[in-house]
Amino acid sequence: MKRWVSAQLVRADTGSGKTLIAIMLMRQVAAQPVPPGSPHSLIVFLTPTTTLVPQQAQVIESQTTLRVKSFVGAQGVDYWHRERWQEEFAQADAIVLTPQIWLNCLNNRYFDLRNVSLMIFDEAHHAQKNHPCAVLMRLHYHPLKTAGERVPRILGLTASPIWNVKQPEAAIDRLESTLDVRILEVAKVHRDDMETHSPRAVESLLEHMPPTAAQKEVPHSVRQISDQLSHIWTRDDRLFGRVVKAQALFGSAGTELYLAQLAKEHKVTEQVAPALDDLARVSVARHELSPKVGALIECLETYRDEPLFHAIIFVEQRHHAAILSALLARVPSLQTWVRPAALVGHGRQGWARMAGASSETEIGMAVKEQQAIVAAFRAGEYNLLVATRVAEEGLDFRSCNLVIRFDSLTTITGYVQSRGRARHAHAKYVVLAEAGSDEAAKYHEYVRQEKELQELYGSRPDDVFDSYEPDLDGLPTYATSTGALLTHYSSIALVSEYFSILRFDAFTPLQQPEYHIVGAGTAWTATVKVPKTAALDCTVFISDVMPSKKAAKQRAAFKVAIELHRSGALDDHLIPYRPRRVKGAKDADGRDIDDSVVPKHLEISLVNHYGNVWTAETAFVHVVEIDVPSGPTRLALVCGVAMPPLDPATLFTRDGAPFGVRTVRVQELQWSDENERAQRLTQLERFNRDVVRIVLNRRIGDDERFYALWAPCTAADDLDWDAIERPFAPLQVKKAQPGDLVLVPFRRPTARIGTFEHVRDDVTSASSTSEIERGAPASKLKIIRRYPDYHVYLKVCYAFHDLGPGAPEPIVQFAPLDVRPHNALVPPEQRFGLAPKPYHHSRSFPSSMLRCTSLPTSFFAAFSFTPALNRLLSGRQAAAGAVQHLNLPQIDLARLDEALTTPASVCGYDYQLLETLGDSMLKLATTVHIYLEHRRADEDHLTRLRENSVDNRSLRQRSLTSGLSAFLLPHTLRTLTFVPETSDDVVVAPDGLSMTKRLPRRVLSDTVEATLGAAVLTGGLETARKVGDRLSLCFGGTKPWHERPSARELLDVEPHPAGLAFNAIEAALGYTFTRQGALLVQAITHRSYAANNVYCYEREEYLGDAILDQWATMRIYERFPQSTPATLTFKRALLVSNGCLALIALRTLGLHKTILHSSPSLEGAMREAAELANGFDWKDVVEGDLTFLWSPPKVLGDVVEALLAVVFVDCGMQLEPIYAVLDKLYADIMPHLRDDGVRDPYSRLMLWRDSQACTELSIKITRLTSPDQLGSLPSSSSPSSIQPSEDSPFHRATCTYHGRALATRESSSKAVARQLAARDALAVLGGEADGACGCRAKRQEEKRREKEAREDEKDGQELVEDVDEAEEEVEDEAGRAVPVAHRLDDVDEDDENGEASGETSTAEEPSLEEPQPLQRVREY
Repeated sequence: MKRWVSAQLVRADTGSGKTLIAIMLMRQVAAQPVPPGSPHSLIVFLTPTTTLVPQQAQVIESQTTLRVKSFVGAQGVDYWHRERWQEEFAQADAIVLTPQIWLNCLNNRYFDLRNVSLMIFDEAHHAQKNHPCAVLMRLHYHPLKTAGERVPRILGLTASPIWNVKQPEAAIDRLESTLDVRILEVAKVHRDDMETHSPRAVESLLEHMPPTAAQKEVPHSVRQISDQLSHIWTRDDRLFGRVVKAQALFGSAGTELYLAQLAKEHKVTEQVAPALDDLARVSVARHELSPKVGALIECLETYRDEPLFHAIIFVEQRHHAAILSALLARVPSLQTWVRPAALVGHGRQGWARMAGASSETEIGMAVKEQQAIVAAFRAGEYNLLVATRVAEEGLDFRSCNLVIRFDSLTTITGYVQSRGRARHAHAKYVVLAEAGSDEAAKYHEYVRQEKELQELYGSRPDDVFDSYEPDLDGLPTYATSTGALLTHYSSIALVSEYFSILRFDAFTPLQQPEYHIVGAGTAWTATVKVPKTAALDCTVFISDVMPSKKAAKQRAAFKVAIELHRSGALDDHLIPYRPRRVKGAKDADGRDIDDSVVPKHLEISLVNHYGNVWTAETAFVHVVEIDVPSGPTRLALVCGVAMPPLDPATLFTRDGAPFGVRTVRVQELQWSDENERAQRLTQLERFNRDVVRIVLNRRIGDDERFYALWAPCTAADDLDWDAIERPFAPLQVKKAQPGDLVLVPFRRPTARIGTFEHVRDDVTSASSTSEIERGAPASKLKIIRRYPDYHVYLKVCYAFHDLGPGAPEPIVQFAPLDVRPHNALVPPEQRFGLAPKPYHHSRSFPSSMLRCTSLPTSFFAAFSFTPALNRLLSGRQAAAGAVQHLNLPQIDLARLDEALTTPASVCGYDYQLLETLGDSMLKLATTVHIYLEHRRADEDHLTRLRENSVDNRSLRQRSLTSGLSAFLLPHTLRTLTFVPETSDDVVVAPDGLSMTKRLPRRVLSDTVEATLGAAVLTGGLETARKVGDRLSLCFGGTKPWHERPSARELLDVEPHPAGLAFNAIEAALGYTFTRQGALLVQAITHRSYAANNVYCYEREEYLGDAILDQWATMRIYERFPQSTPATLTFKRALLVSNGCLALIALRTLGLHKTILHSSPSLEGAMREAAELANGFDWKDVVEGDLTFLWSPPKVLGDVVEALLAVVFVDCGMQLEPIYAVLDKLYADIMPHLRDDGVRDPYSRLMLWRDSQACTELSIKITRLTSPDQLGSLPSSSSPSSIQPSEDSPFHRATCTYHGRALATRESSSKAVARQLAARDALAVLGGEADGACGCRAKRQEEKRREKEAREDEKDGQELVEDVDEAEEEVEDEAGRAVPVAHRLDDVDEDDENGEASGETSTAEEPSLEEPQPLQRVREY
């Protein structure tokens, strides 16, 4: 197929793939765009026999998307009127019929041959003399061609083109002239491959002794019966001669059978017929058989133990077939295992006399009877056919392991055709002949002649030039802008180097330029055919006429090299251009990418979102109303900038009840002078520090600087300076009433606010510690016993030194008031960590430690929300600042707040989900821009450009240069250990307006993508394009895609609707192609395809992949808006996996019948994938089976993506139509999508291993390179026809568990083998008891010993550790003891309150509930 021209006659052995060539050519022709106004065209497939018509029609229908109709005489076509024929033709894209019927249609002008796009002649060697094939070419084709009219493309198929071997050249010339074709023979270099994939049968000549005179003599008993049939001989004097010949050929047993057949056919007397019937039912003995039949039986008996025995015996005459099949059924040694049947041609009455038939019954079989026998043979009901030449050509038999030529060979065509039926891998072809006879000599002559004819068919001018030819001087050169010089001498090597680095898949062999040189003397011309590349418009280049072969070849390569440079495939140094990935890399817009080594963490300058109120001339007061269920409360925030108003926002109580917060008023606060500002702000800061210690963080330092200052409000919404100046007073015990609010403003107590209960009358401060702390938790008993003096106990535990020894003072008991803060930004299910345990008992302190306040309880309850309010307001301010600084379009500030929030903030939301959404939009917008601007770049080039444009290095540069990084929100939301953001591991600038924080470098790139995600959710594609432009991403600007000049070159083409091959595809897509018919052909063309005028689908697959990713991401998000990023990514991986796309390609689009290629292995892989696809259901997509347990050819998924790209281009580069197409394609899949995680079998197995703490569970992969290494294991999803080799190995996955093999599976895909073995292992482990594995107990014992060793080391602990142990009052909710800090000042508040919030973590991402999902099948 590599040497394909407009008309060819393919000469190849039977079973070597001629029909496949026809199918692929039909796909190509049917895929061609239809010019507007063109009449309906047909593809015509001509078969030599009626029997072949339905068979070939079924093959075409099953392997293409064409509408196929077949016509045979039994349908009464001879009586159809013109209107009926035209109606039938209008409803078909391809027709299958015999040459005579087609000739009649052309003679009667039922169809115009000029409207036939392709005409295929099966068994084209029949186009001789007055055969209908030859007649229709002479009467209709050649006159049209001579007149310059349009004629169909011709394809002939045959195993033996000529009948006359005495003058083969003349016979070839006549056949080529008649069909207007050129014979195409398998090239010498490919004959070994052909022999490997389509092995020829082992031939042998089985010679037998001639029959003796006695054996030739008709027995007397038979002659007596023959005499009773004398009236038959008078009708046809040749019949008795046939009896004599049957005697010599078959023996007396055969003669008896022949006479019985004649008696039935001619209705002999009732006295003779029963005797003959009885005779025909008797088993035969060997002496009743001829030597030829005896040799035949001996040959068959060697296959007695062959379970899949299937054989064909060829005879010349129909009655011989009937005799021999009946005879073999009477042979005792064959009766138990041979099931014979006869198969003969159907003939017709008009040929009866010519065939020598004496009655209609001798004419032959009806078509239906033939089809029934062939079907029974394929099904195994018969395993031996005795057939005439009707079985030589075309019929679709199962592979036979034995073919015997019983009658003598008459033509070389019959020899080649009959041998072609032996297609089993180890088949034999046996020719029976009498020893020393002309039959044996004729066989040897045919063997010799076939080899000579093959050389004749394949003989072509030698393309090799003399390597010693000198290089010619004075040939032109080509210089680039850098001065690099291209010469004729260097061109061949340069072109070869370029094509050697192109990417090829498993179905495309390594391709190199092919040179064809013709000429003589000093006039030579070279034609070079190069592999497909987007850099070239065509694949064939022709040199000028040159004085030598070498110069002609160089000139052809010289032309190719120049075009490669002009298209950018060769750079200005004449080096094949490949965008770099590391040093010297550039993005799609040509900008350098920083390739320096960047540490994992960077010092990033961040904006202080509150401003610096301490230096600002004006402060801003924001009155915020907190509308909690118990009633609204207002607080005032004082800072250095005006914050965006909350209109309104929603927060949540600890129990998850939502409530609103809103900004009531924002006003400026003017200072009279700097002294007033310093005085007032100092009061505010002291107030905030005291209240923070009571409500938020008892350990807040005295040197903490507050830039966000909260204060109580008066009824008029002014700052309550009285309360700010004097918030607390000593507790007057005598005036205190039960329920009064009391405070403990010290750092050590865990409960620092509560309601007064009473003064204890059983103790005073002079009492012992054990008396005062009666009922204390067990954790404090040790330190209570150690310090019996209460005043010492207070000094040690609470750092209270105002109580002297022996000084009696009232002990006040109060009930703790739970105003501890929580993450109010999100409901409980989205919070990290555990909620604090409630207070269980009252507290007792001396009266001098307590304070009273005029502030209401509601103020302290509202103040507990200030960490969330700070985070909410700063997030809105950061979003608003980014919009202003970057001049972004209007984006929802809440979305942008989320996009700028890093996972380290642990505030219940972060950029991860938006980053997933933005990632797909970044990929799409960048892909479209690169696709349009780099029209000459192949897929590898495009992919590398995209990688450079969207990878973390490039996005990190965009974040820093645009200033987006300054508005990040990385500060951890600390509720129980609150500190101002400016104290959260940052360095504040001297002016207080910015700070520097050490952040993971990844957050810079992630937040760029998340910002895009926020833009998509706010304003869709247009907003995202504008944001990308502001961030200097490689989007090509803000202009819509279809308005860009590079797009107009693609869109402004002459409209070409889709070819007829796409009718079914258009219906499945729900879209009709109107303009891009040529691009549509490219989208279904594989790189291996031999045609010269079309590129392959790779560029469109690159574009369609990005479109599919974006659609899948958005549809999953719309369906599950609360999905985690991990789950969304995993679901997307399932929807865009190769298995899912292959199922759509096979079940919905039928692409295995449409894809244009020249790879038999790909065709076989697609067919087997189509069979396997029938075993899957659409729900298997979301179950993961199609992703993990199936490995279909990637070509199928690639073509689906390429078709999506063509829809996108055809509709004017609008997303809505392509989204509608995808919605239709996935309509059967999306309803099965669930909002839960799906894990692949291997991941589930590893989770099981971890849950059991098992160290003896593993899967080992073994590489298999020989078919002998395959075991009899359960079948995998790999095509069964593919055998392991060094180039295409298989893999065996074995799962072992404590030394025993749980499961073993094999597949051509390593990943599939692993997944299959894991699935089988899980099924076995499902029945295992938890205690079956001893690894868990062993590990627990090791932990116990480690714990004992650690406890022994604690004996020498210091006193301060005892104090810390006493201070701990609770355990966490899970029942685990909270670890004790080594220093009092390092004890975290969440430890004291039993909340494992993880707030001190500085990791970029919090620990997720689920492990990371399987990575995408294709990552860009």
